[in-house]
Amino acid sequence: MPEVDLSAIWLTLKLATLTTAILLVIGTPLAWNLSHTRGWWRGPVNAVVALPFVLPPTVLGFYLLIMMGPNGPIGRFFEWLGLPSLPFSFSGLLVASVIYSLPFVVQPLQNSFEAIGKQPLEAAATLRASPLDTFFQRDTSHGKIGISHGNCHGIRPYCRGIRRRIDDRRQYSGKNPRIVRLDLRSRGSA
Repeated sequence: MPEVDLSAIWLTLKLATLTTAILLVIGTPLAWNLSHTRGWWRGPVNAVVALPFVLPPTVLGFYLLIMMGPNGPIGRFFEWLGLPSLPFSFSGLLVASVIYSLPFVVQPLQNSFEAIGKQPLEAAATLRASPLDTFFQRDTSHGKIGISHGNCHGIRPYCRGIRRRIDDRRQYSGKNPRIVRLDLRSRGSA
């Protein structure tokens, strides 16, 4: 493969790895809080988390560009901190990727934590276990399927992207026998 193809695959792997790690750190506590609290903020937070399901990716990307741009609130905040601009950088790509993949991780985890129920949590409280101990001992051990399911959903778009790059490379190099090329100019049509 040429150097360009390898750099694109390397960038995709790096982005997928960092996005998955950040989503695991952010998405797991967020899903746990959403599944165990009944506060007024639960509905608005669920709505914000589910925005990538509702908005098309191009619209979400446009809004993120506006917010992270030099005149947007996030862009101004980064400028005030003296940090580099986010649009069209790897950091901006990482932020957008985390926001886009957040519902694919949070919702399976939230369903998994809700399925466990509150009885084990109450039993752990009677044994004077701290909420952090309870989370790591009970919720993560019982929620392994939800955690793995959420991580698989979070990384799936990147696997598709790598596969598309490899398929495109095969198509344009002529090594894929299933591709039939049509050259309309050779038949005299304009």
